[in-house]
Amino acid sequence: MKTSLLSLALLSLASAPALAQSANPADAGELHNRYLACLLDHGGPPPEKALAVLVDGCGYPIQTSREEFIRTFQPTLEVDYTQPLTRLMAGEREAYGETAFVFFERIDDVLATSADFDEVDTRLAVLQKEAMQVLPEKSEARELMLQSLTLGRGSVAFWRKVEGRLGAGQTTRRGWFGRLMAVVGADLKSYVSSFSIGAAAGASAVSGVNQIGEASGWW
Repeated sequence: MKTSLLSLALLSLASAPALAQSANPADAGELHNRYLACLLDHGGPPPEKALAVLVDGCGYPIQTSREEFIRTFQPTLEVDYTQPLTRLMAGEREAYGETAFVFFERIDDVLATSADFDEVDTRLAVLQKEAMQVLPEKSEARELMLQSLTLGRGSVAFWRKVEGRLGAGQTTRRGWFGRLMAVVGADLKSYVSSFSIGAAAGASAVSGVNQIGEASGWW
């Protein structure tokens, strides 16, 4: 990516009014799930179309032109999110500082070692509480971390419901948790990369289709 992840995240503070100007980080999970559901209702568009559908079909608010929005955030949908968050953000370690970067390391551990969605949500909630306690108030690192973790928990809630429907509609659900955790990981990592609800919803929709397929009613 030509634009650094940190630059993209800070740029989106001004270009994604759906959340960036909100004083309530809890908005992240609700807004994310709303736009994710809309993208899936539109058939889970491929990466090259997802942001256009987000704006045209889902009414995602932007403060720039449609073309500029897509050009800015399209790289977010093309990142390999199977790699750890710490690797994605390695170039920004100094900018965020060691205290904040430890949270990226712990998020990687949650995604890699949790056994079920309950454990994921519980561990992300613990990280939220700790971030509120140790990261400086009104800092960009704190805002990003709190909203990222809230969005991650929203993603967990969304895809846990999907897992339940997959399990109910098929003879086996072997491997579903691992596949859906990859989607949650793409979701959370893409938001950290972009600080954009829309970009994260797009990445989640694309990853969900890739992991599960386009079976009727799977969302």
